[in-house]
Amino acid sequence: MGTELSMLLYTTLLAFVLIVVHATVVSLKMGIPWAFSNRSEPAHAGETADRLKRAVENHKEGLIFFAPVALIIAIGGLSTPLTVLGAQIYFFARVAHALTYAAGIAYVRSVAWVAGIVGFLMMVVGIF
Repeated sequence: MGTELSMLLYTTLLAFVLIVVHATVVSLKMGIPWAFSNRSEPAHAGETADRLKRAVENHKEGLIFFAPVALIIAIGGLSTPLTVLGAQIYFFARVAHALTYAAGIAYVRSVAWVAGIVGFLMMVVGIF
């Protein structure tokens, strides 16, 4: 498996971890009865849970763009040092983004987000 597909796998696993962490934080805050209910009552789990939810949504939005590009590179045999580095930057930037989002570190979070965009664009440029 090439680097771009490995980074896609890791990025997908990061999405899974973020979802599980968010669900766990909300369930612990709201209580076990709420967690096992039909959840008619909306969750009011606090700032950390809200930041995690936004991190999950942001991560899913990025994955929508990253996944097809990584697949195009892999299937098309278009891997280059630029696309490899771009995929690695994208993944590690997304890890940094998720961690800083959850921790509430605003400016570093934004830098991590921009770094992810740069990594993604490196992959796109590498295709052409």
